[in-house]
Amino acid sequence: MQKFRPQLSRWIKIHQKMLEGTKRTNLPNCRTLAEKMEVSPRTISRDIECMKYELAAPIEYDNKRHGYYYTDMTYRLPMLNLQEGDIFAIYLADKVMGQYRNTPLYDKLDVIFKKLAAGLPDTVNIEPSWLDSRLSFLPEPTPNINPDVWSAVFHALSENRVLKAEYLTVGDKKSKHRQMEPYHVFGFRGEWYIVAYCHLRKEIRMFAFSRIARAKVMNDMFEVPDDFDFEGFIGDHFGVITGTKKYLIRVRFTGKCAVYAKERQWQPDQVLIEDGDDTIVEFQTTHTLEVTRWVLSWGSCAKVEGDREFAGIIKKELVNMMGNYGD
Repeated sequence: MQKFRPQLSRWIKIHQKMLEGTKRTNLPNCRTLAEKMEVSPRTISRDIECMKYELAAPIEYDNKRHGYYYTDMTYRLPMLNLQEGDIFAIYLADKVMGQYRNTPLYDKLDVIFKKLAAGLPDTVNIEPSWLDSRLSFLPEPTPNINPDVWSAVFHALSENRVLKAEYLTVGDKKSKHRQMEPYHVFGFRGEWYIVAYCHLRKEIRMFAFSRIARAKVMNDMFEVPDDFDFEGFIGDHFGVITGTKKYLIRVRFTGKCAVYAKERQWQPDQVLIEDGDDTIVEFQTTHTLEVTRWVLSWGSCAKVEGDREFAGIIKKELVNMMGNYGD
């Protein structure tokens, strides 16, 4: 599988470039294809030979235009019988995995993914040439994470060891040394967080991987409390920020936003109410910061109802925003 998948991927890309080049008279050659795929021109030459003689691809070389072209534009890559399981599902998983490309997790997952894929026994027939050009995933922006920090966190997590970290708190100009006991790690919207007991604050806090400059695993060990429950810790939340006070959020969406609002699960325990052409989204949360950003992102077609305190928070933020633009 590890040897076959890169070759299959190159055949698909060569096929696409051949079709595009033949249509536009901008023919690809071994050098240009090699540069795009980051392989040697000799590898591309072998691929083209395989496509010509093993896949019966009608490929010819134009000496004047210095490139390859198809003599028959109706040619398609043949159906492939693979002993590698459901290649379509594998392809999708590979695409989805791309959203972790900026984290050290990506390389580890890629190795595991290839080992699992190589062992799948099922046979499936597919027409693969359309996949790369017709299907994409657009991941959320993700922060860069120091690979050494990533390794240290999971080392401490797996062995219940205290982690010493140089951490930059939002709003501070300089990072500070923190010692923490990591209980749980989770990912949310492209960011990764540690739920840990903080020695400085003497309570359980959340720390973002991306704001840790350096980390060191200490020899000191700890025990995770029997009563620690991650789901209970997160509780009623909208996002990852938690608090102690509960707010009943009720937002009315009007116009086109009413349709969009009811299409998604915004919060696990939400209640959707259709009121004429409007949609009302109702849920509880223990912090308003991320809900405030969410409401403001909808502009004038979202209106907070019910909780006067939360409505006041939105109004104050709008006033402050207007102040940024003068009279």
